[in-house]
Amino acid sequence: MTTCSLEEISTGNTRALARAISLAERGDPAMAPVLAAARLRPRRTLRVGITGPPGAGKSSLVRELVRRIRRKGDRVAVVASDPVSPVTGGAFLGDRCRMAGVADDRDVFIRSLAHRGPTGESSPAAWSAVELIEAAGFDWVLLETVGTGQADVHALRGCDLKLLVHTPDSGDHVQMLKAGLAETAHVHVVGKCDRPGAKAWALELESALRGAEGPAPRVFPVSALTGEGVDELSEVLEAELRGLREEKGGAT
Repeated sequence: MTTCSLEEISTGNTRALARAISLAERGDPAMAPVLAAARLRPRRTLRVGITGPPGAGKSSLVRELVRRIRRKGDRVAVVASDPVSPVTGGAFLGDRCRMAGVADDRDVFIRSLAHRGPTGESSPAAWSAVELIEAAGFDWVLLETVGTGQADVHALRGCDLKLLVHTPDSGDHVQMLKAGLAETAHVHVVGKCDRPGAKAWALELESALRGAEGPAPRVFPVSALTGEGVDELSEVLEAELRGLREEKGGAT
C-alpha cells in the first residue's frame, strides 16, 4: 500500500504532497494520523477563499494573484473544486489548464478536486488538502470554490480572507445584501472591469455595501486581461499575510 509521512511532506516534496492529497481524497485510513499531526502544527499559511458565480473570472484572477505572489518570492498553492456531472458522475478538473504560465513553477502547487457535496459546503477533501499544503510549508493557499453561486461564501468559513468575485451588470448585489452575504465576504472583487460600465457598477456595489450593517467590505474593480486593480488587491492580501505571521510570532 502506498503511504506517506508528515515528515516527507514537510520537506516540501510536492510529489509526496500530491500523493497524500490523493490518499486523503479517497478516505484512506492511513491518512488519519497524518492529518491529525498536521493540524497540531502552528499555522503560518494565509488561507484565501475565492468564490463567485460561473463566468466571473475566478480562475483568471487566481492566476494573476499567483503571479504577483511569486514575484515576492513566496510559495503558493491553489486548491480548486470542480462540480461533478449529475449524468456521468465525473468532473472536469481543468484548473491546471486555466493556470497557463504559472503551473510549471516549482514553487506553485495546483490541485483540482471533484466536488460531490451540496452547494454551499466545502468538500472535506479540500480542507484535508489545505492542511497538508500548510504542513508542506507553503506561504499561501488560494481556495477556489465550485462556482455555483454566492452561497459558496459560507463554504469558506475556515479561510482568513474571503473574496467574492462579481460579474459586472449582474445586478446580484441586491440579492447579496438580502442574503446577508455582505458581512460574510471580506473583499468584493468586480471582475472584467475592462468592460464598458464595469467601474460604474463597482461604485454602485460599493455604495450598496456602505449601507449594510458593520464596516463596509472593500470593493476592487480588477481586470485579469489588463492587470488593472490586481496589484492593489495583492497588496491587501500581503498585508493580511504579514498580520497573520505577526500574530503567530513568525517572521514577515
